[in-house]
Amino acid sequence: MLTGVNQPLTKQVALLAHILRLNPALYELITTVAQLNLPNLYVGGGSITQSV
Repeated sequence: MLTGVNQPLTKQVALLAHILRLNPALYELITTVAQLNLPNLYVGGGSITQSV
């Protein structure tokens, strides 16, 4: 099991990025909307939380 508990922030961020890449639909959504450079954007419905 992957765990980021009590790890430095840089390792936690890297682990989160790895986990999100394991969900192709969510990762595509995140990377696509990031390119829009919107000032306020939320990916809701617990999609990131449920992936973790």
